[in-house]
Amino acid sequence: MADETTATLEALGLLYELSLATERWPEALDAVARLVGGNGALLFVNGGEQPELAVAAMSTRYRPEHADQYVRALAADDEPAWVHVLDALPPRTLQTDLDIWPDRAAYDAMPSVHFMRTMQLYHRVAVRHCTHGGWKDALTVLFDERREGIRAHEAHRLSLIVPHVAHAIEMQRPFRLLQQRYRAVLSMLD
Repeated sequence: MADETTATLEALGLLYELSLATERWPEALDAVARLVGGNGALLFVNGGEQPELAVAAMSTRYRPEHADQYVRALAADDEPAWVHVLDALPPRTLQTDLDIWPDRAAYDAMPSVHFMRTMQLYHRVAVRHCTHGGWKDALTVLFDERREGIRAHEAHRLSLIVPHVAHAIEMQRPFRLLQQRYRAVLSMLD
């Protein structure tokens, strides 16, 4: 129990440091993924009306070229299904790949799944953490292909940490907006 408590406190500490240290998202996502038995995590944050708030962060295990390849060539393969399901459910409802694609043959045939398997990944769980619906943020945790997806006790832990992820993003938004606008003003002055 002490290791789980330590891991939870570490993840929470990293999440609450993010308001002024946005570069620590990869570390925080690593801690969240470890807490729930995941291999890594991805964060998609959409600012809606203010595009400068859009943020994407990923665990240290993943490289920018992985994210670029996914967005450029593979997101159209499965993003609409995730978005449709997550939009239809109450906020903070965990959804797994099995919930969205119960037909495993169809899931296995998807180009995005082939891509994940090149990194020894297979199962995913996603959740929208914004309760008011103003932002279309989503946290996705990925799991090693050698294990099953998220287990019940891990899902419970994730559901407990999701509000803290949402709060970290809420705290970070004003700072990030100011930071990006400050950079824009400085670049114009240069």
